[in-house]
Amino acid sequence: MTLSDSGDLPLRFLAGSDVMAGVEQNLATIQEQSNAHRELSASLAYDA
Repeated sequence: MTLSDSGDLPLRFLAGSDVMAGVEQNLATIQEQSNAHRELSASLAYDA
């Protein structure tokens, strides 16, 4: 009820500390993968 009455509904809601930990670990993994190839990824930008 607290969330639905807040008027500011999140796009995603993580219910439980175990879920939060899993999502945070997944985000850290994605960030590491992004950083590992940042220069190459940026060099492939499409200029319209």
